[in-house]
Amino acid sequence: MKFQERYAKNDTEMAEKFAKFIVHTTFADIDKSVIEYVKMLTLKQVMGMLVGSTTRASQKVILYVKGNLGRPECGVYGCGFKTDVAPRFKE
Repeated sequence: MKFQERYAKNDTEMAEKFAKFIVHTTFADIDKSVIEYVKMLTLKQVMGMLVGSTTRASQKVILYVKGNLGRPECGVYGCGFKTDVAPRFKE
């Protein structure tokens, strides 16, 4: 039996069930070990972005982006500036 057949009649119903699950889930419903694991993964990702921003290849990309800044919508980890995520690389 397919997942969709078992849990929902169609995509809309599945999306509604998932949305209700998300809305009604609290931290008390989540096992503490899961929360701690997600915290560790998040810190690992942030550390990877900060360390990665210091590499020679990243510095080239950062210089390019700084020279082609867009709206200051989001920060660039470890770089001290903001830009948007609009396409910078045109074909």
